Formats: sequence, structure tokens, C-alpha cells
Amino acid sequence: MHVFTEARLQPVTLRDGLTLWGAAHRAPANTPNFFAGFHPDRGGVHIALAHASERTTLPWQEAGKQPHAPFEAADLEAAGLSHAFLGHYHVPRDAKRHTYPGNPDPLEFGELGERGAVLASLAADGTVQRERRSVAVSEVHDLTVTLRGAAHVEEVADAVAAQLSRLAGFVRVTLMGEVAPSLELDLGELRRLGGQLEGLVLRIGELSTAYDLREIEREASVRGHFARSTAGIEDVELRRRVLLTGLRALEGRRDLEVA
Repeated sequence: MHVFTEARLQPVTLRDGLTLWGAAHRAPANTPNFFAGFHPDRGGVHIALAHASERTTLPWQEAGKQPHAPFEAADLEAAGLSHAFLGHYHVPRDAKRHTYPGNPDPLEFGELGERGAVLASLAADGTVQRERRSVAVSEVHDLTVTLRGAAHVEEVADAVAAQLSRLAGFVRVTLMGEVAPSLELDLGELRRLGGQLEGLVLRIGELSTAYDLREIEREASVRGHFARSTAGIEDVELRRRVLLTGLRALEGRRDLEVA
């Protein structure tokens, strides 16, 4: 094992003609670019190992990540490096001259991409063949449960339980679809499901209530008058939310939150 301790690239000879250059990430922020202006002082194939932020392909980078040791992909070629194996971003990426393996164990729900250890095979010309291997010990699942006209919380519980029955670890369930106006959805009651799990998170996604709004607007009733009174709200989505919240309130319901 070799521990890099300098905040600049230092060499370790792996074999004749193959050098690994590594740098230490010694501060929580403001680490400079390791690769700008760097040139190996010897021949052969050169690879690098560092904690650094490639800043060219912004769409795949995580929001809120500070750009520690920022660099551009072109810097690697200019520095004479065949490949760089990097940490910092958790999103896995296999680029031409650099690799982000991603976090080896799940950190949050909604992670995309194959993450884990990367077994790299290096050819004599410096090109790299990569094979990803999962080393995770935690199970994290992201599920969508579509409700189709559910009228009672027991129907929702049955639909969720059916999805959870064969799972272990941590699960996030997003409820989608259309439910009957009579449904009073209490997520607290549903959290008793999945007793075999290490953790269960429930959230409401694009869930709508199947009111016949045109028919309600024709009613000679308080709720009919209320429905008609919202006609002046130009924002269609805002009007929908106001209508559903008001109709639920008129029914004396407590679940007034509208998805």
C-alpha cells in the first residue's frame, strides 16, 4: 500500500514503463487543479489517482457538489496522462481518459448508474478496458405504486404490501395514479407495512382525485358555488389544487394536501 500525502502529483513506479501519479486531497475546499501544467519527468505510460472534479460535462454532475481540484477532460491529455481514476462525484462515469466508479454502497434513493469497484485492464498503449463489479452490502429500492381508483386505505395498503413482500433493505415508495374522492390517505398508517425492511419511506407523487368537476360545477349547492367561484384562476394547475383542497375541506376531511 502507498499513501499519497502531497497536494500535487507524486510518482509510484508500478512496473518498468508504467507510472502511477497520485495526489492527496488535504483540504475540504479550494484544492487547485492537479493536472494543469503537469508533465511527467520520465517516459512510458502514465496513469493518475486523485480526488478531483471534472467540470466539462456539467449535466451529469451532482447539484450542490463543490468543485474540488477542478479540471477539464482535455487537461489529462495535455498532461501526458493516459487515464485518471477519480473520486468526488458519486455518479459513475466512464469517459475516454477518466473514470468515476461511483459510491460502492448506496447513499440515497434515486441513484442511477452501475456503481462499485472498477477492475481496469491497461494495454501497452495506455488504453483502458473497464469492468464494474458490485460490492454493495446494502439494498436500496425505489418503487412506484400506481393506484387505480382506490377508495379505502386498505386498498392502498394491499397494493403497497404486494410490492414490498419480496424486498429487503431500504425502500422508498412513491404513490401515483388516481384515487376515489372518498379516500382519506394517511401515510402514517401505511408505515406499519414492510416489517422485514430496515427502512420504509412513503411519499405522494402525481396522485389525483377523481372528482367529476364539471358535474360539481352544475350543482345548486355550496360546493357547486365554490367550484364555480374558482373559474377566474387562470393558472390551470393552481385552480386544480384550490378546487381539490376546497372540496376536501367541505367534506370535513383532514388530508387537505394536494399532490
